[in-house]
Amino acid sequence: MKQLFLKLMDRWKFLVLPALAKLGFWGVGLVALIDSSTLPVPMDLILAGYVWGDKGHFWMYCLMGAAGSAIGGLLPYGLGRAGG
Repeated sequence: MKQLFLKLMDRWKFLVLPALAKLGFWGVGLVALIDSSTLPVPMDLILAGYVWGDKGHFWMYCLMGAAGSAIGGLLPYGLGRAGG
């Protein structure tokens, strides 16, 4: 089980994060959506890294993180509502 977790974390670190880095603030929104809906992600660290790299657009990163988180929260809400 531990090896499976380590393999998933390596894939996240070497495949997903570099792909999201190319998306800019849209990547922050996507990571926030994933974090809220299914997989826990260290969102604060990711957002801080993006803001540190582009301080002029910090408001856009924060806005996209909030929007992605709000939209991602609709999935567990919908599942809970449907399940009763």
